[in-house]
Amino acid sequence: MRASKFEHLKALLTEQIRSGEFPPGSQLPSYRKLIRSCGVSQSTVNKVFTDLARSGLIYVESGRGYYVRNLEAGERKSNLVLVIPGSLDNSYFLMLQKGILMSLQENGYRAVVMSLGAVRDQIREATEGIVGILISSPQDEELLLAISDKGRIPMVMIDFERETLKQFSSIVNDEYRSGVLAARQLLAYGHKRIMHLSGPFGVSGAAIPRARGFADTIRKAGLEVVIEYAGWDFKSGYYAFKKLYQRYRPTGIFAVTDLTALGAIRAAYEMGLKVPEDLSIVGHGDLSEANNSTVSLTTVRMDAFRLGYRGANLLKDLLLGKAPVQIVQAGAELVERETVSVVKEEKKCSNQQITA
Repeated sequence: MRASKFEHLKALLTEQIRSGEFPPGSQLPSYRKLIRSCGVSQSTVNKVFTDLARSGLIYVESGRGYYVRNLEAGERKSNLVLVIPGSLDNSYFLMLQKGILMSLQENGYRAVVMSLGAVRDQIREATEGIVGILISSPQDEELLLAISDKGRIPMVMIDFERETLKQFSSIVNDEYRSGVLAARQLLAYGHKRIMHLSGPFGVSGAAIPRARGFADTIRKAGLEVVIEYAGWDFKSGYYAFKKLYQRYRPTGIFAVTDLTALGAIRAAYEMGLKVPEDLSIVGHGDLSEANNSTVSLTTVRMDAFRLGYRGANLLKDLLLGKAPVQIVQAGAELVERETVSVVKEEKKCSNQQITA
């Protein structure tokens, strides 16, 4: 039986790689060149490249092309990568995980996705046969070293970093700027009593620069900085607002996540407050829930898919012998919806001026 064009091109490139015609680190011919020289379609070339990447012979450099993997020590004993997400059901982490999985697939790796709890309970079993780790669940240095076998397994920290663990790569969003954007939005609408519902007590990672950006912006405006611990989820926002509202009487709130913001909104309604008439709220993350609630949430959007994709590419670089890097990804963007308006006192003042 005559081989298909796909089979012929795959066999040809495989032989050229194995024979050393394309040595480790060299770039394979472009799509255009293969289409012209071999008389195949773009979809056939794409299918061949994908197949070779899955087999571990080649890898992709985003925006540049496909390269031959260094197979000295030869064939990888495994192509399994352990992925430890911050959450298994939060839409932000699901989008981040989607970016991770796409990059791993393009580069010939297979993902094993496990919750942090499952990994912590059986570290040795969870990491057996693993060539690398991608983790987006902020943890202390001791646990990170235990999971990575004291740094022997290459690891990339996504959405958090540790100053003391430079042997690992990390990539984080520009969380400082996201705090700045949220504070500026509330200030622009005349709010002067603004509270930040931050992450839970003792939390590290994204919550710290997010709070710092908020605090610096509020301080520059000459106002009191009010930051209170809450948590990442709906219940945290709900109970924190119930507990703290009477103490501070804020007219504006920046919540550490959209879920925290939605919990605060629910509590506000139960207390007879209207959003945004009596209380303006800005969330963070642009989760799917943010645009599907009773009132559409103004929030700060972060590109979770791109963060996950770039994070997985950093792991590929580590596995190819490149030095660890620490990257801050720009791209925070304010999404204006329905939960921020002019502070109530200013509305009254404006009405009086108009009717006078």
